[in-house]
Amino acid sequence: MVDNEHKHQFPIRRAFWLKYFDQGEVTDAWVILGSRAQRVISALIREGGADYRALKWSKLLAGSSDQCALLMKLGDTTVMEFSHNGKVRMWDKNDAASALRGRIPVLHQSEYRAEELRANCPDHQMFVHDHSGNWRSKATRCMAKLSGKSVKL
Repeated sequence: MVDNEHKHQFPIRRAFWLKYFDQGEVTDAWVILGSRAQRVISALIREGGADYRALKWSKLLAGSSDQCALLMKLGDTTVMEFSHNGKVRMWDKNDAASALRGRIPVLHQSEYRAEELRANCPDHQMFVHDHSGNWRSKATRCMAKLSGKSVKL
């Protein structure tokens, strides 16, 4: 669910991450829905939307009702992306073996608390989504360094 205040952010993020999906770099992904999106998808399923019945997702707890998140794996790298008002965070296998171990979000849980998804990660692996889209080049360089996965912007 994207409200008008945040609508400008979605197309840039969608296009950015779809490049990774389209090039087969995303090895796993998991969607986490805020309560508003959960109500919308539940209504679609009740109304007989066959395309929606097979969908699986997690519940976002203790977050804003309109916020959703996407957890992705690109090889050994975990990426956490919020729908809005959240930094993109990246952790690699070295982070998993460090003091951050146990704090990096794991895919396919039935529910997540918002603070779990905002788990600490090194500052140089966390990016604010600026309006001009400059975060994309920084995130691309970081992704290439962590996972070896790179796409052309």
